[in-house]
Amino acid sequence: MKKFYYIAMIALLGVAMSSCDDRRHWDEPYWNFLVGNWESVYGVKGNMSYDLYGTDVVRYEFYENGYGRYYFYDDFGDYYYYNLEWESYDDRINIYYEDNTREYLYYDWDDYGYLLLSPDRNFYRYTAYRSTY
Repeated sequence: MKKFYYIAMIALLGVAMSSCDDRRHWDEPYWNFLVGNWESVYGVKGNMSYDLYGTDVVRYEFYENGYGRYYFYDDFGDYYYYNLEWESYDDRINIYYEDNTREYLYYDWDDYGYLLLSPDRNFYRYTAYRSTY
């Protein structure tokens, strides 16, 4: 009887511990948090921040189906977009553009709800994007 009691307690403890864990596992996608339209607002490099205006502004559209678009201005001020595919796991977003280039970024959120995208894990440099829904 004592053996059954200990096995039941271990099983109950395992269920209780797993249900309290708010963290996602590395293989669970974060689709819902990133889906939407995002427009760049400001950038940070080291201790310096700078605002983005006019032709420096870029936009991402992340769709639920793993596709999207990247909008940007070229050097002559013409507005273009690339179709893209994206996936997100843990704190990373992998973006595959239609011109066969790839971008692997880390993401986080600031206090204002802006999406932060950075090429390095420590966010020494990043760009902040606001939702344009």
